[in-house]
Amino acid sequence: MGDAGRFVPFTEASDPLEAHLIAARLESEGIEARVTGESLGPYRLTVGAMATTKIWVPEGDVDAARLVLLGSEADAALSSRPPETGSRFTWVWWLVAVFLLARLLYLYVLRYL
Repeated sequence: MGDAGRFVPFTEASDPLEAHLIAARLESEGIEARVTGESLGPYRLTVGAMATTKIWVPEGDVDAARLVLLGSEADAALSSRPPETGSRFTWVWWLVAVFLLARLLYLYVLRYL
Protein backbone atom coordinates (compact mmCIF):
# COMPACT_ATOMS: atom_id res chain seq x y z
CA MET A 1 0.00 0.00 0.00
CA GLY A 2 2.23 2.83 1.25
CA ASP A 3 5.95 3.09 0.84
CA ALA A 4 7.98 0.92 3.19
CA GLY A 5 9.82 3.89 4.66
CA ARG A 6 9.88 4.58 8.35
CA PHE A 7 8.22 1.95 10.54
CA VAL A 8 6.22 3.09 13.58
CA PRO A 9 4.78 1.05 16.47
CA PHE A 10 1.23 0.08 15.59
CA THR A 11 -0.02 -2.16 18.41
CA GLU A 12 1.12 -4.59 21.09
CA ALA A 13 0.14 -8.14 21.94
CA SER A 14 0.74 -10.05 25.14
CA ASP A 15 1.32 -13.28 23.23
CA PRO A 16 3.83 -13.75 20.37
CA LEU A 17 1.37 -15.99 18.52
CA GLU A 18 -1.28 -13.29 18.63
CA ALA A 19 1.26 -10.76 17.34
CA HIS A 20 2.19 -12.99 14.42
CA LEU A 21 -1.49 -13.53 13.60
CA ILE A 22 -2.06 -9.76 13.54
CA ALA A 23 1.01 -9.31 11.32
CA ALA A 24 -0.20 -12.06 8.97
CA ARG A 25 -3.63 -10.43 8.74
CA LEU A 26 -2.05 -7.09 7.87
CA GLU A 27 0.27 -8.66 5.30
CA SER A 28 -2.66 -10.46 3.69
CA GLU A 29 -4.06 -7.00 2.95
CA GLY A 30 -0.76 -5.77 1.48
CA ILE A 31 0.51 -3.93 4.57
CA GLU A 32 4.07 -4.82 5.54
CA ALA A 33 4.36 -5.64 9.24
CA ARG A 34 7.27 -6.37 11.54
CA VAL A 35 7.09 -8.14 14.88
CA THR A 36 9.58 -7.37 17.67
CA GLY A 37 9.88 -8.11 21.34
CA GLU A 38 11.83 -9.82 24.09
CA SER A 39 9.46 -12.80 23.94
CA LEU A 40 10.81 -13.69 20.48
CA GLY A 41 14.47 -14.12 21.40
CA PRO A 42 16.40 -17.16 22.61
CA TYR A 43 15.79 -16.21 26.27
CA ARG A 44 12.07 -15.62 26.15
CA LEU A 45 10.49 -13.45 28.78
CA THR A 46 6.86 -14.32 29.33
CA VAL A 47 6.03 -12.19 32.37
CA GLY A 48 5.40 -8.49 32.75
CA ALA A 49 5.92 -5.62 30.37
CA MET A 50 8.95 -7.19 28.70
CA ALA A 51 6.76 -10.06 27.49
CA THR A 52 4.77 -7.81 25.17
CA THR A 53 5.35 -8.15 21.46
CA LYS A 54 5.11 -5.06 19.26
CA ILE A 55 3.78 -4.93 15.73
CA TRP A 56 5.29 -2.21 13.54
CA VAL A 57 3.90 -0.91 10.25
CA PRO A 58 5.09 1.75 7.79
CA GLU A 59 4.10 5.24 8.85
CA GLY A 60 1.94 5.76 5.78
CA ASP A 61 -0.06 2.57 6.39
CA VAL A 62 -1.18 3.17 9.98
CA ASP A 63 -4.72 4.24 9.04
CA ALA A 64 -5.13 1.34 6.62
CA ALA A 65 -3.86 -1.08 9.27
CA ARG A 66 -6.42 0.26 11.76
CA LEU A 67 -9.18 -0.35 9.22
CA VAL A 68 -7.97 -3.91 8.61
CA LEU A 69 -8.01 -4.75 12.33
CA LEU A 70 -11.35 -3.01 12.83
CA GLY A 71 -12.79 -5.07 9.97
CA SER A 72 -11.37 -8.26 11.49
CA GLU A 73 -12.97 -7.46 14.85
CA ALA A 74 -16.31 -6.71 13.20
CA ASP A 75 -16.16 -10.00 11.26
CA ALA A 76 -15.41 -11.90 14.46
CA ALA A 77 -18.26 -10.21 16.32
CA LEU A 78 -20.75 -10.90 13.55
CA SER A 79 -19.74 -14.52 13.08
CA SER A 80 -20.08 -15.50 16.73
CA ARG A 81 -23.61 -16.26 17.79
CA PRO A 82 -24.69 -15.52 21.34
CA PRO A 83 -25.78 -18.57 23.32
CA GLU A 84 -29.47 -19.25 23.21
CA THR A 85 -31.11 -18.66 26.56
CA GLY A 86 -34.49 -19.96 27.46
CA SER A 87 -34.81 -22.08 24.37
CA ARG A 88 -37.32 -24.89 24.28
CA PHE A 89 -34.56 -27.46 24.01
CA THR A 90 -33.08 -26.60 27.42
CA TRP A 91 -36.51 -26.61 29.05
CA VAL A 92 -37.21 -30.07 27.68
CA TRP A 93 -34.00 -31.39 29.24
CA TRP A 94 -34.89 -29.80 32.57
CA LEU A 95 -38.31 -31.48 32.46
CA VAL A 96 -36.73 -34.85 31.67
CA ALA A 97 -34.26 -34.45 34.53
CA VAL A 98 -37.01 -33.50 37.01
CA PHE A 99 -39.16 -36.41 35.86
CA LEU A 100 -36.29 -38.90 36.26
CA LEU A 101 -35.41 -37.53 39.68
CA ALA A 102 -39.04 -37.78 40.81
CA ARG A 103 -39.23 -41.34 39.47
CA LEU A 104 -36.07 -42.38 41.34
CA LEU A 105 -37.34 -40.76 44.53
CA TYR A 106 -40.68 -42.55 44.14
CA LEU A 107 -38.97 -45.93 43.66
CA TYR A 108 -36.72 -45.30 46.67
CA VAL A 109 -39.72 -44.46 48.87
CA LEU A 110 -41.59 -47.61 47.74
CA ARG A 111 -38.62 -49.86 48.35
CA TYR A 112 -37.37 -48.66 51.73
CA LEU A 113 -40.52 -47.42 53.45
